[in-house]
Amino acid sequence: MYTAVVALLLASAAPAEVGEPAPAAETRWFLGIGGRNAVGLAAQRATTDFGADVLGGVWLLHEHLLPIVDVGWSSVFGTAPGYGIDTFRAGGELAAGTALVHDRLWVGGSLGLAAQLGWLHVADYSLGWSSMVSASVLVLGRFARHVVLGVEVGPAYSIPALSFSPQLVTIPPQPFVSEQPYSIFNSVRLWGGLRLGWIFGNPIP
Repeated sequence: MYTAVVALLLASAAPAEVGEPAPAAETRWFLGIGGRNAVGLAAQRATTDFGADVLGGVWLLHEHLLPIVDVGWSSVFGTAPGYGIDTFRAGGELAAGTALVHDRLWVGGSLGLAAQLGWLHVADYSLGWSSMVSASVLVLGRFARHVVLGVEVGPAYSIPALSFSPQLVTIPPQPFVSEQPYSIFNSVRLWGGLRLGWIFGNPIP
């Protein structure tokens, strides 16, 4: 009897086991591709560009911040006949927003900054350089545990407008020699694009 009492006292005096804290959820990040369409005005002529992007981002601060790195290419249409133009850009965005619907939807706004390089497919033109700032609305659906699909749309402003400096140039419709830079679009453009990617880290429930 005494042995049983001593065992009971020792068991009650023993410190209770403290459970291990739950492991923190992995940070979610993604890699993906995107399309880009934009429209603006240049020299009384409407221009559009269509292209693609490779991008990646990571959700931070309980998924309220989403920094994104973006590299892309576009081909410009609506310029003077016979003048093909390709643009290349590299930069990033910082989006702020929140996750909704049990993390299956992320909605926010973004500010972006990128460098642009333009290549006019005509001899004796210099390459065009410009910086671009943008603002956009970003809506991302997250489903099937790892898939992200969404859309982004907003205005972009080039500083200065992307242009090319010729040495000796003939520009249709009426040929003439010009020493002035040839601008392919004005400073402000409206753009939008789809986003498709794969989520790494903590899966979507």
